[in-house]
Amino acid sequence: MKKSLSLLLAIMLAMPAMFAQTKNVARECVLFELLTGVECYACPDAEHAIQYMLQQGCAIAPVAYQDPYFSVPSLYTPEVSARINYYNNQVCPDLFVDGLTEVEGCYGNTYYMSYYNNRIGVESPFTIAMNLEPVNGNRYRVNCQVDQVGDCSGTDVRVFIVLTQDHFPYSWQGETELNHLVRDMIPTEQGTHFTGSSMTFSEEFDINYPLENCHLVAWVQNYVNPREVYQAVIMETNPSPVYDETLTFDVDTLWVSQNQSPTPLTIHNNTESDVTLQKITIDADWNWYYFKYDETEFLLNEDVNIEIPSGESITIDVNMNIYNKEMIYPVLHFENTLETMSLVTAFDWVEAVWENENMKLQVYPNPSQNTFIVECEGMTDVSVYSTDGKLVKQIGNTENKCSINGLSEGVYLLRISTGNGGVVMRKIVKL
Repeated sequence: MKKSLSLLLAIMLAMPAMFAQTKNVARECVLFELLTGVECYACPDAEHAIQYMLQQGCAIAPVAYQDPYFSVPSLYTPEVSARINYYNNQVCPDLFVDGLTEVEGCYGNTYYMSYYNNRIGVESPFTIAMNLEPVNGNRYRVNCQVDQVGDCSGTDVRVFIVLTQDHFPYSWQGETELNHLVRDMIPTEQGTHFTGSSMTFSEEFDINYPLENCHLVAWVQNYVNPREVYQAVIMETNPSPVYDETLTFDVDTLWVSQNQSPTPLTIHNNTESDVTLQKITIDADWNWYYFKYDETEFLLNEDVNIEIPSGESITIDVNMNIYNKEMIYPVLHFENTLETMSLVTAFDWVEAVWENENMKLQVYPNPSQNTFIVECEGMTDVSVYSTDGKLVKQIGNTENKCSINGLSEGVYLLRISTGNGGVVMRKIVKL
């Protein structure tokens, strides 16, 4: 009797742990591995079908391997050949959908749609978070975090990362370019073995192609039969520069009232390159408004050209008269050697003190379909606003993972507060 009671107690105690693992999440993307070749007369149809699906907003992560039997040596690598042999490919074009389904040939733009629909709704037991940071010159480092959040029966689970290039000029079969062309498999075609319930790893590699035309695709796959891909994500290699750790702002108090005195705003440029302040706009109603820099007055929304050399700071005096606005959004437009970007700062109606001199913030992957990873020292609260200043989701004190399920596709503002009164806004895009 005592043994029976002990066994029953053990089972009851184990039940929460048993059910705690069954927390599958939405699938970010369906992996489309296309085996193609520039000497294959039927392969353009497959390329067109994938482009059509992307235009329709399908969440696919396409990678295109140039098959040595139907291509030229400059377009494939030994890693690509090994990956093609992994699938024991015999035809071209040949598509593998999430590693499970092989689709030979292609007959029209919608030919792959049903295979996508069969997989996009299948929940995943894994999450993938990935970001890219420059190292030196063309050298980059990808940081990848994979978490198992649900049950998985795979016996040899691995994480794969691939660098692809779009818009590569090449004349073939009546086409003028190649898209989703696999340039590198990181670290190799063998992938990285997934161990434990959570794994973070980094790999360095070279990107010798235009960043604006490249993507990183990552997926988690059971390497042995049935070779199922459990989760896949895709990200641009040339996202908007992350300035939060390098451009900091000091403002004592921006008190919005009539006949206010100018409020000083100091911008510190700690980046390694010069930065140009192009414009300041204010999302608010106003009577009069301007800002002053170096004894010169500028209207808000006016094009300016204020250089902030590397390692230096400037201070501008913002003078506004704003009525009946719960929150205002000064938007500072900057330009540096990478690209033009907008940095959205936010000040509460009554008072907001910027103390982010030491604030370290990263938000990734961005864009994302469902979940953003927020890394910020001393983070106490996270909330999501629409671009017109309305609170659309209160996330609260999170454990880095911020779910935006239920929100429509589009641009939002992520508001992060810290324990020392610091506030920072980051633009995010939900796919």
